Amino acid sequence: MATQTVLDAVRGAPTLLEAVRAADELTIAAVSDGGGRAVRLLTRAALDPSDQLTAIAAVHSLAQVFDEEADLALLRLLADERAFIREHAAWAFGGRLPRPSAIGPLLRMVGAGGFVGMLAQRTLLLWGSSTPEPLSLALEGALIGERDPAARSRFVETLGLVPGPIAERTLLELAADEAEGFDARAAAIDALGERRSDDAELLLSRLTALEGPLSSIARVALLDHAPAPLADASPTVAQLFLHADIDGTLTRVAPATTEASRRCSSASATPSEERTASSAC
Repeated sequence: MATQTVLDAVRGAPTLLEAVRAADELTIAAVSDGGGRAVRLLTRAALDPSDQLTAIAAVHSLAQVFDEEADLALLRLLADERAFIREHAAWAFGGRLPRPSAIGPLLRMVGAGGFVGMLAQRTLLLWGSSTPEPLSLALEGALIGERDPAARSRFVETLGLVPGPIAERTLLELAADEAEGFDARAAAIDALGERRSDDAELLLSRLTALEGPLSSIARVALLDHAPAPLADASPTVAQLFLHADIDGTLTRVAPATTEASRRCSSASATPSEERTASSAC
């Protein structure tokens, strides 16, 4: 079976670059094979703690197999005890059709913040254009049950990225609520700058009369309502972000643990051991 053959190639790759190339082939093989057997092979590889790079490749290949079993496997991986697997599962879900049962776990990640929260928010943003109503209602429910100011602000920020009248109604209520925490209210006011409705403009105009920093945020949001100037041909700045420190020979990444450090510094380490530290990715 092609999936098993390519999985073996990923596991046996002597360098990170060769493993990444083989991972691309793994996705092609998994899509070609399809079905329950391919999903089970990939799930087993994703759950294997002995080879983290192969586990990551298996997660992203699972996301390209459009099968009910693949959805269930990715849902399971969202709750995996290993942080890097949860991160990649949250990221990989963004390439699939919206899955209502995944919204709750992804929202918990958003509320927790950090790198995984950013990845979860990205997936929800990708889903928001096609399923704005259920996502807006889920965020409303999350806000009802959340008291932590930082988590509330993350939920409001996410709500600001969801189109539609349900999200806008909630943003208007939060922006006008004097009892709401500063960070969440500021996020709501800022999000209204992207809502070109009369209600949003009216509220923002009223909020500019406030004392303190919320007034400044409202003024900036009102500026976003102005017609955008024509774009010029000025240079664009791009920043490459690698979530790891990669060595010059591209055979391993910086260790995340003392044990990984011992492996990476060992001249006798096997390719699999050298690549184990890739949980830092």
